[in-house]
Amino acid sequence: MDLKIKLEEVFSSRGATSIIKLLVKKEEINVTALCRLTGLSHKQVEKYLKRLINYGLVREKRFGKIRIFALNGNNKYVSILREFVKNWEGQSFHQ
Repeated sequence: MDLKIKLEEVFSSRGATSIIKLLVKKEEINVTALCRLTGLSHKQVEKYLKRLINYGLVREKRFGKIRIFALNGNNKYVSILREFVKNWEGQSFHQ
C-alpha cells in the first residue's frame, strides 16, 4: 500500500507523534503499554493506531487476543521517520 501521505496528517496530533516515537524506540509494543507510556486513553490509542495503519506506517500482529504493533518496514517513509525521530530526539535508539 503506497498512499500519498501528507506530513501534517502524520504529525497532526501529539498522540500520534508520541506513538510514532515509542514505536521507533521500542520497535514492538502492545496497546496497554502504549496507553501507559503515552498517558493516552485506550480509545485514543486505538484511534491513532487505526490512522497510522491506514497510512501504511504501522502494522499489527495478532497472537490470539494479544495485538502487537510495530512500524511497517515495508513502507518507504518509515526509514525516514526513524531517522527523523532519532535525530530530533538526539538519542541512539536500539535498532
